[in-house]
Amino acid sequence: MMKLVSMLALCASLFVAACASRPDAPLAPAGPPSLAITPGQPAPPQARFYAGCISQATQSSSYDREQDLLRFHCSGELAHAFFDALGPYSAAAQSEMQGDGRTWRFTARLQQNPTGADYCWRDAANGYGCTVVLNVGEFLAYQGQ
Repeated sequence: MMKLVSMLALCASLFVAACASRPDAPLAPAGPPSLAITPGQPAPPQARFYAGCISQATQSSSYDREQDLLRFHCSGELAHAFFDALGPYSAAAQSEMQGDGRTWRFTARLQQNPTGADYCWRDAANGYGCTVVLNVGEFLAYQGQ
């Protein structure tokens, strides 16, 4: 009987310890949010593709909304250069896909669908397009005064 009680006590203490140290357990608030802005770093060369695509989309009013995301669409030589630059990365990240008569290259490997993902495509007629997604948050849908 003593052995059973000892085993139950051991199991109970392990259970309590496991619950108390769960990595997904919420942390206690550490106080008010900080307003300290992290200093920026120089943008790498590939940033020019994002900036160029957003600039072209803005100039041509080629942008739309998906939930709290703004999607900027560019085409032509800029999209062609962006698509080509994505080639080595997409091969390494396994983020190139074929579908709907297009070759798609994503800036990250898709988990489920392209929502929120930046991408470029090439179609069978050698047309090129890219979409750069900007998460703008709830302000986009704000209807207040």
